[in-house]
Amino acid sequence: MEAPLLDMLGRVCERIGELHGEYDAERFAGVLVRRRAGAFAELPGGAEGETAQRLALRIARKQLALVGELPGMVEAIASTLDEPTDSPALRLMQVAALAYLVNPGDLLPDDMPAGYGFVDDSIMLRAIAVTVPPLYGMSAAQVARERLVIDFHGMCIPPAIAPELVRAVQASTTLVQMLGLLPPALVEASIARLLEDPLTPLQSQPPDGMSWGPTPGGWFRLPDGVLEALPDDGVRYRLDAETGVTLWGDALERR
Repeated sequence: MEAPLLDMLGRVCERIGELHGEYDAERFAGVLVRRRAGAFAELPGGAEGETAQRLALRIARKQLALVGELPGMVEAIASTLDEPTDSPALRLMQVAALAYLVNPGDLLPDDMPAGYGFVDDSIMLRAIAVTVPPLYGMSAAQVARERLVIDFHGMCIPPAIAPELVRAVQASTTLVQMLGLLPPALVEASIARLLEDPLTPLQSQPPDGMSWGPTPGGWFRLPDGVLEALPDDGVRYRLDAETGVTLWGDALERR
């Protein structure tokens, strides 16, 4: 398949592939501390302290490793676009997520230093997969892992734009409900339009007098958490009184 969207995806994936190890990790860490200073406030010395700087670099290395998974995710999704499925609406949901990835002016602009601007794209693709796991052949363990990654990515999202990202994810998942009520030919036309013009978003509002019911992406959240230093250079992103995401070595855990 040839389409402007796929060409744009190729260029985005090339940019992600050009990120360079420790150099970009240090730059990413600097942006993280500036954009999310509040998350570091409870560490010794606050956001400007040595602990914050050290943990920010640990976090940045892992964030970049997860962003580096995007090209493989894009390839897996794009490879299925020519294959017929039982639900054109689900195919459109995939294409809409890919279109978000190539939009340079999304909530975190893609030209932010060190790949920081691709974190919201990673959240979007993973949220779509978690919302419709059968579409991706995902097991319960894989769904749990992707939700863990989404929460870990969430520490990079400034509180001021977090509600907008939540709405964007929920709007994308609502497309499945909306378009499932329409003739398949109309859905296929929407897919074709996004492939040709990915920077013009689809509308996901129901017609007057109608409701799409519960939002499939209602599980999605981006709480404003805080960071805690743990022994052995571990770090925990505390989401609320009971849950958090812990980075031990290179492994993420829910605790």
